[in-house]
Amino acid sequence: MASGTAERTESIEFKDPNMMMNNTLAQLRELKLAGMAIAVEEQLCSTASTALSFEERLALMVDREVHQRADKRRAALLKRARLKYPQACIEDVDGRAGTRATIITSQLPVEHWHAWIGDASIADAILDRLLSRSHRLALKGKSLRSQRPGAATAATGASDTTDAAR
Repeated sequence: MASGTAERTESIEFKDPNMMMNNTLAQLRELKLAGMAIAVEEQLCSTASTALSFEERLALMVDREVHQRADKRRAALLKRARLKYPQACIEDVDGRAGTRATIITSQLPVEHWHAWIGDASIADAILDRLLSRSHRLALKGKSLRSQRPGAATAATGASDTTDAAR
């Protein structure tokens, strides 16, 4: 066995490095590690990667493989979803234009929205768009829900208004 190991080691030493790398890339693709193969090719073309340690280069290759698989999975899920507009994204929504009325109701006063949303920049963006050309109606007084006839029966599932409408 020792002579067989020595022969394999000697044959590897005399192989052309480009030929070995092509073989390695083919094996990575055969193992369905396409992201890692792409990362290896990018590192071979980049002079900046030579300054990185082995561990850093390996981490970049594994990271590329993980992202490649996540992208492939996401694409398959989107294809399987058969969305009406599969390329639609939130950035393409042309809203907050003022062509139609929008009614927003909330039990939370507007001055408390920043604390509830949690992110000041997002809260500012939302409030700027909602309140720039708005009419605010703040209702005051006691709630009329508890004073409505049949409110107690509506909570149990029965409805007096349905019978009255017939």
